Amino acid sequence: RRSYSARIRCAAREPTSDWPDVITILSVFPELLDLNGDAQNALVLAQRARWAGWDARVHNLALGDSLEGEAPQAVIVGSGAESSAPRVLEGLRALEGSLRAWSADGIPLLAVGTGWELLSESVELSSGDALEGLGIFSGHSVARARVSDDLVVDSDFGRLIGFENHAREYRAV
Repeated sequence: RRSYSARIRCAAREPTSDWPDVITILSVFPELLDLNGDAQNALVLAQRARWAGWDARVHNLALGDSLEGEAPQAVIVGSGAESSAPRVLEGLRALEGSLRAWSADGIPLLAVGTGWELLSESVELSSGDALEGLGIFSGHSVARARVSDDLVVDSDFGRLIGFENHAREYRAV
């Protein structure tokens, strides 16, 4: 088990009267970006919203589907296999305008693993080849030995306990 002490900040955005009656949480390509159950974060957020008194739904956007309707109130982008990263990146490029606009409008993007890396500037694959990401997040990832273990982080919000499983190191710019 690895233990970290980190300062984690959260910018809460209170729902306003112009929010829709139902909060929509968009899960991007869950059929490809659910390597460690990451797409299920959307279900957790929807349930937490319900417990807080809001109606909430999860919209699963499959690779190749088009976006319909209004902007979601949150976006989830999970982690996937390295072998599918080029296809996922191609799909994300089709959503790039919406993802950038939503981010600029303050809509939270919860991205982990491969999803985070593809939304950043670049991803170095285990082969040494690199994929140019969307650049929505600054930084890039580089290949390294796989780390797979429990993770404990002491934060301003208390102790956070989770699991890490990755074969790249992220370097912020």
